[in-house]
Formats: sequence, C-alpha cells, structure tokens
Amino acid sequence: MKVINKAASRFALVVDESDHLLGIVTDGDIRRGMIKGHSVNDPVKAVMNASPVIAHTGQGTEEIACLLSEKIRQVPIVGNDGTIKDVFLAKDVPVANPYIGDEEAKAVYEVMRSGWVSMGDKVQEFEEAFAKYVGATHAIATNNGTSALHLALMTAGIEEGDEVLIPDITFISTANVVLYERAKPILVECDPGTYNMSLEDAERRLTRKTRAMILVDMNGLPVDYDRALAFARKHGLEVIADSAESLGAVYKGQKVGAIAPIHIFSFFPNKNITTGEGGMITTESAKRATLLRQLRNQGQDYRYHHIHLGYNYRMIDLLAVFGLEQLKRIERILSEKERIVARYNKAFENDPDIKPPVVPEYVDRHAWYMYAVSLRDGLNRDSIVADLKARGVDTRLSFPPIHIQPYYQGKYGYTPQSYPMSLKAWNQLIDLPIWVGLSEKEQGYVVESLKDAVRSSKDKRDPAVP
Repeated sequence: MKVINKAASRFALVVDESDHLLGIVTDGDIRRGMIKGHSVNDPVKAVMNASPVIAHTGQGTEEIACLLSEKIRQVPIVGNDGTIKDVFLAKDVPVANPYIGDEEAKAVYEVMRSGWVSMGDKVQEFEEAFAKYVGATHAIATNNGTSALHLALMTAGIEEGDEVLIPDITFISTANVVLYERAKPILVECDPGTYNMSLEDAERRLTRKTRAMILVDMNGLPVDYDRALAFARKHGLEVIADSAESLGAVYKGQKVGAIAPIHIFSFFPNKNITTGEGGMITTESAKRATLLRQLRNQGQDYRYHHIHLGYNYRMIDLLAVFGLEQLKRIERILSEKERIVARYNKAFENDPDIKPPVVPEYVDRHAWYMYAVSLRDGLNRDSIVADLKARGVDTRLSFPPIHIQPYYQGKYGYTPQSYPMSLKAWNQLIDLPIWVGLSEKEQGYVVESLKDAVRSSKDKRDPAVP
C-alpha cells in the first residue's frame, strides 16, 4: 500500500513473479481500508480486490467497454495463461472545454498591472470589436447573459401583467427575467427537429395581454428570423433574440447579432467564447443603447446622477480583455467545431437509432454550441446517458423544459403533459462532446460508446415494447 500511495496512482494491478493477476487495488479501496483501521504500511492484500472484473485477449473493445460502470473504471485484460496483458481504461471526455491560451492570461495580467480593473476603456474596446464582428451598430457589455437578457426585456417596455411568449425548452433565465418585470411568461411548444419555438403553437397562445416574444437560438441554431419577425409585426409584438448560444451563426447571409431589434449573448465557459462570466447586448437603436448603458450602471446618466432605477450589471476590464483575446479565436473555434460535426454526421447518417441535428436551409452557418442527437422513440435516454457516464463520456440533456421545473409547476400548475411535444423532444435528446481539441480518437470513442450504449439499452428492453 505504501508503494501505491507513493506512486499517486488511482489503481494498481497486483501480480505474482510470473505476472499472473492476483487482484486489483484502487485509491477507493485504500481509503475504505484506512477508514477500517488499516495503514499504508499494511500488505496490499488487506484491501485488494482478489476477484476483479476482467477481460480476456481476443475480446473486442465494445465487449470490454460493456464491463465498465460508474464503479468499475478499469478492466484488466489477461491471456489464456492468466498473465496480465493490458488494461482497458474508461476515458474522461468532457462535453465542453473552453479554448484558452497564454494570450488571455497575459492580457488580464497587463490590466491588473495598470491599476484599473473595473469597467473602463477595455470594456468599450471589447464592445466595439464585438459589434464589428456581428455587424451591429451598438454593443453593450454586461456581467452575464441573464443580466443582458433582463436589460433587453426592460427596454422593450414590458410592464406588470403583460404576457411574453418564450420557448418551453430554454435555460431558466429566459422565463425568470419575465417575472423580474412582474410580467407572465407564456410557454410555447418547441419544434422537435430544431428545438426552437413553434410559431404555430405561439399563434394559439396569443391573448390581448401578449406584448413580446423572446426567441432562443437553441444549441446555436438560429430561429427562422424572417418568419418570426413577420409574426411579431403581424401581432404587434416586441422581439428579443436570446442568442446566448449562437455567436458566429449566419442566417441567410447575415451574422446573428443585428437581425432582430435586440440580441443578447452569453460568455459562460461552455459558450463559443468565454470571459468566465459575461454577456453582451447588440442593437441598432442609439436611443436604446443609451438607455441600456444607463440601466447597466445603476441608472446613471453621469456619475452619481441617477435618472432610472438601475442595476449593477457592469462588465469589468479584467473580463473585457479576456473577451478581446477570445474573440480573435472565434473563427478557428467555429471551424474546428464544424470538422467535429462532419465526423459525427458521417458516423450517424445511416443509424436508425441516432438522428443527427436538423439544420434548415435558411441556416448558412450553425454555431454548434452543442451537438444534440435525437434518439429513436422508445429508447431509454436516461439509461443510455448513465452508460455513457460509466464509460467516462460526459453529456448534457440540454435544458429541461420550463413546464417541468418545480418552481414553475408550483406557480402555474403545469404538469409533465402540459407541453407534450416539447417534453417528448427533450426526452430523446443528448448533447455530445464538442470542443476545440477533441481528438478523432476521443470522438471515435464517444461514437462507439453511444452506439454500444444504445445496443445495450435495446437488449435490456422489454420484448413486448416495439
């Protein structure tokens, strides 16, 4: 045990002089042994698992991978004579990983040395660079995406008692900011292919109190802006575009960011670029931009002169320079993600159980915040995800529909079947790893793990279920 502890390894194989496998010991075995009173000076057999799960030479990778679980992270492979030949390890593949280099660290350090670390010239520089990238006239930086969305809604003139249409499948802040303004979020079913708001369902939910709609570019896929904006004009609605996930996306030749009257973006670490926390608002209206800047800064039009009830939603220079360096990387990030997407699409193109993401013709470039596959109806998504976790493959299930969130069920009386189309679509989706630096080998492991997990799930299914 002392040798294992010194090596700082998570596991060790115990063999005899002829390399015959006697057992395996993990860091967890050692911890449990010490709790029972053993010390690192005790023989390893005191905590060793003498009957580990093993595989044999000649077994295929998929067959061995099935032996992994949340508790079993390594499988010794032995020959016919019982000697150890190899070890099959569960890989750890995160679903997202920010692309950050030395340039960001140097930029932040220089700001720290300058002595001015709060909101200043660097925030303005970031705003100008961001506006130029997306083709917008004005950009207003904030401390996170939620505050950006809140300010955008505030400047849409929403008042207490108004109703705002939002998609059912979205991050919780889309609904929360409506409540911040004492208005009511009206949930709308999401299209099962794009996961974006269904305008057909939105039409059915209009009332005399409907004043606005928040469009969400789910997973980085732009909504059909022409249709959505025409819908809004027809019904006299304000439009806020929640483009938190779609930085870099292109809709009919135009980058997302200057299509709707106002867009918001997020710079959380899993987004295409990050500042750790941060957000941005873009608009073509100079009047609205001025109001947004005032509301962001405690309602001031100049120092200590407060003309509105405002908020402290400011970004600081430390984060702004981080964002400036990240913005230089955006095209490489998008290109790398597109290569990953092409490999996923090829792997799943003829798979009857795993459907690649839908990309409508109106989208010239998807931002690929996430790569969301849809499983065939009848498969147990949650058991498949658990299987992937056991193999070290990290996934996400997007955002649970708002109507199944406990707070909103309690407030409005929703049940799981209040929005059946959204619920069914969400129950079938899995977000797979996609990030700059994901190797072909790692991606191949993700693909094979998913396919094998699907096969395993089908094998366990009740034969009476089609």
